[in-house]
Amino acid sequence: MIDISSARVVVTIPPQEWFGGQDRRSAFAITRQLEERFGSTFYQFDTTPFIRDEVRAQRDAIAELRAFRPHLAITLANAGYGLVCAVKGKHGWANVFTDMLNIPLMMLWDHGLFAFPNLISWRFGSQTGGPNAGVLRRISSVIDAPLMHHYPIDSGQVTEMRRIGMLHSDKVNTIPSMAYKPFLDYGSQPTARRYCNDVAFAGNILLSDQHQPKSDQSVRGRCRDAVLAAQRANPTIPAWKFLVREVEALSPADRAQAHLEYDDADFWPFANEVVAVHCQRQGRVQTLSSLKRRVAFYGEFADAEGVARLKEFEFIDYKGCADFSTELPQVYAESRILVDMTNAAFINNCSTKPICCFAAGGFSLFDYRPDPIAHLGDDIEKVMFRNFDELNAKVDYFLTHESEREALADHLKDVIRRKCDFADSVYEPAARILAQQAERGGVWSSLRDALSRAFRGGASRPLRIEE
Repeated sequence: MIDISSARVVVTIPPQEWFGGQDRRSAFAITRQLEERFGSTFYQFDTTPFIRDEVRAQRDAIAELRAFRPHLAITLANAGYGLVCAVKGKHGWANVFTDMLNIPLMMLWDHGLFAFPNLISWRFGSQTGGPNAGVLRRISSVIDAPLMHHYPIDSGQVTEMRRIGMLHSDKVNTIPSMAYKPFLDYGSQPTARRYCNDVAFAGNILLSDQHQPKSDQSVRGRCRDAVLAAQRANPTIPAWKFLVREVEALSPADRAQAHLEYDDADFWPFANEVVAVHCQRQGRVQTLSSLKRRVAFYGEFADAEGVARLKEFEFIDYKGCADFSTELPQVYAESRILVDMTNAAFINNCSTKPICCFAAGGFSLFDYRPDPIAHLGDDIEKVMFRNFDELNAKVDYFLTHESEREALADHLKDVIRRKCDFADSVYEPAARILAQQAERGGVWSSLRDALSRAFRGGASRPLRIEE
């Protein structure tokens, strides 16, 4: 047995400028949740110097972290923030945690299929053998590292990453979409229900000009248009499936000429733009437009220039942004129905959004995905839709059967509290990883001793960052 409260844990903190600062704000809330579960204070490692390539600040940050002598690193928000913490030396790039400090890195991620190729190509450059060739081998050389432990929430992305040769590691464990502490805490309050919205949506659509597709009759342009047309006809089918179909139907010569091969670094920015931007926008606009009711809209924080265009939709009442920790749980609980179209980059799972909504005491309808059924049971399928006719039928039904909707919401909240608590989903594998490390002996043997405070006392105090 080990005393996990004596383990020194470092967590990655996203930079302020990424994703509208949302990842950074949520990281602080998530850190507090984990610290409470672990019974210790974590070292907050700011990734900003690594994003900005500030070499001197990187060296200082690494030196301070060495003095802390961590046992385990955990990526928060997404695994990219752990991967970007790397420096270039005589023998190539070295990850701060797995290569320099030789500690395990828990990689929590949702969209590795799209994020890893773009991040690794940008951060570490292309593989030799051509200006863009060999990217899959370069990616796998990074993410297959023995000390990297993957915890993705989408089984479909894992399957595809293995199919195309991007991922080979046996340290991959798929977990459910998680409910975070602010939502669990809000849902645990014994308060009477009160509603301010009948139907609500929370998230981003990306309506500004910078996110609009440009006319393009090249092979790439025709491929993108074909994917959008297929997704428009079948908006609840994962967009990646349409992209794969179009790309793999091309001749080898066309794929090579258009840089549409999986092993070509130039393919992945294209794939991300088609799926996570164009299909995302199109699918969510279609979903909201299909509703026969007015929608309270919260968000669009990732595209401030697109907010003005929300006024073009007569059925949308824009409510501004809701803070992840202090406001969004209440928005979820006080909306009779939260309608969600899953982020287009997912294949088999939903995002954390409907899971957090139920955890807070709300009720969500979202497009069909198999992973939530596998993780949570058949009852979750009652709140999924396979087409817009089914969505509208369920909206009408659950708005006119309030007691039945609230009873189902309470039931799913209980299931989610038992199976999707984010802190438990991190704590339990962290304990297993640390126990395995303790078996190695040496410095790790201190984790076996519940009285290891003397060992801990020799380390510097955990660094805290001002929010």
